[in-house]
Amino acid sequence: MLAAVSRMLVAFILLAGSGSDLARASTCDEGCVSERSVCGLAAKATYAVCRGSCGIPAADAAFRACRRECQSGYGLARVACSNERRETCLQLCDDSSICIDACGEQLRRCAGALGKRGRPCRHLCKHDPVVLACRATCLEAWVGGCRGGVQQCAADCTTTTTATTTTTTSIIDCTSNPDGGPDMLDLTVSEHGSDLDAGWTGVDHNFPLVPNATLRMCLATCGPDGTPLCDMLGLVGPGEPNGATFGAPLPLLAANVPICIVNEWNPTIPPTGTVNPLTGDASLQIDLTSKVHLTTATQVCPRCNNGRCDSGPNQGKGCTVEATLAVTQSLGANKVYNLSQDCPPDPGALAAPLEIRLPATTGTAMLAGPTPCTSQPGQPMGTPVMDDDCGGTGCGAGNCTGSACASMTTDPSTGAPICMDSKGGLSQNCCNGDTTKQCFPTAGGAIVRMGRPFPPSPPFPDQTYPKTGNGVLAAVFCVPATGANSIDVTAGVPGPGALVAPVSATWHGSPGG
Repeated sequence: MLAAVSRMLVAFILLAGSGSDLARASTCDEGCVSERSVCGLAAKATYAVCRGSCGIPAADAAFRACRRECQSGYGLARVACSNERRETCLQLCDDSSICIDACGEQLRRCAGALGKRGRPCRHLCKHDPVVLACRATCLEAWVGGCRGGVQQCAADCTTTTTATTTTTTSIIDCTSNPDGGPDMLDLTVSEHGSDLDAGWTGVDHNFPLVPNATLRMCLATCGPDGTPLCDMLGLVGPGEPNGATFGAPLPLLAANVPICIVNEWNPTIPPTGTVNPLTGDASLQIDLTSKVHLTTATQVCPRCNNGRCDSGPNQGKGCTVEATLAVTQSLGANKVYNLSQDCPPDPGALAAPLEIRLPATTGTAMLAGPTPCTSQPGQPMGTPVMDDDCGGTGCGAGNCTGSACASMTTDPSTGAPICMDSKGGLSQNCCNGDTTKQCFPTAGGAIVRMGRPFPPSPPFPDQTYPKTGNGVLAAVFCVPATGANSIDVTAGVPGPGALVAPVSATWHGSPGG
């Protein structure tokens, strides 16, 4: 392999001309960003081989398990690429990779022939046969030990020069989709119509989600016409597109038990999934570490008021409001919470970190009973699992009254009328013997939540970006016990959980654009 790499490099050096004409990486940091791009290409190639090894697509469990393992491995490889850029590359790169030099010159020639600059140049040049061959050379050279990467090959193409200024476009999050299709998909939780239900007692049902929480997914494998399906990967952690947490802290208060939840991304299992650009149908696996803090009924979560955190470890420090929620059951005079990631709860109030696995879908999410979601080895026992707390009367559907149906709204998934709880979430099921009390119908039935696709507008194959759409993600999942008796007994955990998240979807055709 190394001999082949050497021959290919010599060919490209001859094409590139003398050393003085070679493109140079302007900084070591840019070279490290470049390296992550090449690392990502290597991970994608390995992923493709893995998927192929699973055989002919089938509905059997072995095929699905094989594909899930490939997807998980791909996600971990991408995370490793990001860690390499942050932690190792800056100590090693020497800013003069020969593969960057050769590839940069080829892209400059392509740009000159096309008479294009900036983003259009990058998208057109990357399909030029010479540049495609050069990208392969860069990849093989990197595997053979040449540090650097493909992205810096576009340095001259992404730099626009005028009479007075020179501006360089930096790619700071997702790299370009190597298959030419959309590069990124942003999914942002809407302000209205969301619902979160946790535990079998029904006490912690019908809460709204924190609005404006955004998941940015990097896309690959789909082409400019929107086919085939896009593979999705969410890069998480400090310095990555999704940061360390998903949205602002979530204040919940029921039966006088106040909790403030900080949803952190699981750093070893990044969000993955697939999406159909033509229809907006999507499935995602989202893994969170939900840190549950036991707080007070007068200050469920810290607020961001007048640009400052009013409590918590960052009290008095600057903040930016990301979302606003009304906590109707709070005992304080001010029931409105201006929430911010800048204002976390006191870490000393942590009751438990819960590992939450969310299989989200725009289709139908379902979890069958009876008594699902029992305690697993290594988890707190919590309270004994039951199907509901309806006293033997059973759990009905569409039968809620009183505070469980304080007003009527439109179901974001079906468009039909649905009850809205006074807490702000949706009411799907209530006990037949007490229609003000929420429940899950797992005794002889199943928890069902409906999603809705978010087809983009303008539709593919139109190449106008950004594209937008609206849909709903739904999930049913298991909630472990916290080990805090007041929380576990009140909510009924371990037990099932369900959510409905109306989302606005934004498709980007280039990183950051």
